[in-house]
Amino acid sequence: MRANPIAFIVLMCGLMSVAMGIYAHRRRNTTGALSFALLMFSFSVYSVGYSLELISPNQVIMEFWNKIQYLGIVIYPTAYLIFTIQYTGHDYWLNRRRVILLFLIPFAVFLAKVFDNQWRLIYSSVAVDYSGYIPLLNFERGPLYPIIIAYQMFVVTSGNVLLIEKRRFGSALFRKQTRAILISVAIVYLTFGIYISDFVLIPGLKYLDWNPLAYTLWGSAMALAIFRYHLFDLAPIARETLIEMLHDGVIVLDTNLRVVDANPEALRIFGWGQPPFGKYASDVMGNVLDYSKLNTTNGSMVSETTMKVGSRERHFEVIGSCLKEKTGLYIGNLIVLHDISERKDIERKLVELTLVDELTGLTNRRGFKLLAAQLINMADRMQVNATLLFIDVDNLKQINDHFGHAEGDQALIYTANILKSAYRSADIIARIGGDEFVILALNMAEDTKEAMLSRLDERMIIHHQENQKYKLSFSVGFSRYEWNNPRSFEALLHEADQSMYERKKVEKNTHPLTVDLEKIHINS
Repeated sequence: MRANPIAFIVLMCGLMSVAMGIYAHRRRNTTGALSFALLMFSFSVYSVGYSLELISPNQVIMEFWNKIQYLGIVIYPTAYLIFTIQYTGHDYWLNRRRVILLFLIPFAVFLAKVFDNQWRLIYSSVAVDYSGYIPLLNFERGPLYPIIIAYQMFVVTSGNVLLIEKRRFGSALFRKQTRAILISVAIVYLTFGIYISDFVLIPGLKYLDWNPLAYTLWGSAMALAIFRYHLFDLAPIARETLIEMLHDGVIVLDTNLRVVDANPEALRIFGWGQPPFGKYASDVMGNVLDYSKLNTTNGSMVSETTMKVGSRERHFEVIGSCLKEKTGLYIGNLIVLHDISERKDIERKLVELTLVDELTGLTNRRGFKLLAAQLINMADRMQVNATLLFIDVDNLKQINDHFGHAEGDQALIYTANILKSAYRSADIIARIGGDEFVILALNMAEDTKEAMLSRLDERMIIHHQENQKYKLSFSVGFSRYEWNNPRSFEALLHEADQSMYERKKVEKNTHPLTVDLEKIHINS
């Protein structure tokens, strides 16, 4: 064994590739992770095999390790192509038969290498050069060698073409990810060109193979995309199971309102065989939203639309939201289509069954129980939680006494309008008693409770600006339905009711009511 610093450096490159391969393999359930792991492991076989070749004591052992490293050499182009196919969202191209076909040529090349001492197809002759700093294998290229090189470059370039094509319509994040990968691939092309041209970078290392070092840079650039840009955590390589399995249709648009991604449910809703990458939303999605307002709207815009899906007419709530980086830079839009057909059918039946509150137009207590049962069943199916808000209108008796019962009824109508404007059409809003209202909503984020209160505050402010006669205030209670710890609707309602009364006691002690001749100020 002839240890030398160059072999140690190459070995370190191989171990780095092993580490990145292990990292990816631990996330093997993520699309693209296994092919990336295979790519890194092929780099490690190449680098470790070459490092052992560099410290081998004689030509026989050097040729043995040269054959071992060829396993990595023949696998990496195919692994990279599969990775780019999955990363760019074309994994539907891949099936068992096609993957096997992709590995047939690498297997044949490796077989030729194993028997190269007899066949001489890859190396026509091999010798050890002792003229430099360390002994290095020197070989004459056989008839198969240029074909192997051309094939490898063709496969790697095919993967890069996929990246470049997808990058044209990708988000800012996707462009950052692919930029790191493509820059490193350029270094690989340069190093490979130097190796093939027999250009000598260091005279004392005339026959040194620089490719393991270049492949490590390549792998490190991918690792940069993994750790810095969360390659395995964000679209397109790893759209999380939630997005893929979501019952809602999800479409991602770029800053020019062109489609860059769509989940399977969106494909089903619009009847697409595959996402119409690069197509304008207005051309392929119709008028489900006012697209002209997407770039200028802060927060979300909501509308409802009716579409024919298959042979049935379906009703959808359409939510359009801006996508921004942490710096606030606008990078695109997210469109979510939530099927509310069942809810619309139930609402129609509620009207037919007179389960609607006559004064406010909201669902009454009986209707609320029916709708709440449907929403809780949906929460169980989707494995998400739900939040129940129990709202009591403060000091309604004083409003009745001071302004009359007609104004008291108007205060309840104001309350219903505030709640309807504050919450989504998919949320269930009901008046279940004289001055008692409830809202039941699916939790789509951890801050659902805070977000619901914030929206209520915003609508209260707008109402008070438009109606100066008196100020409304509410006492609000909460309860939470957890899909993995289900309980009865009555228990949920009771907990929210108790929570509301506890808050009401606190507010009564800390925010007393003051009565004016012209206005009632109810401090919230």
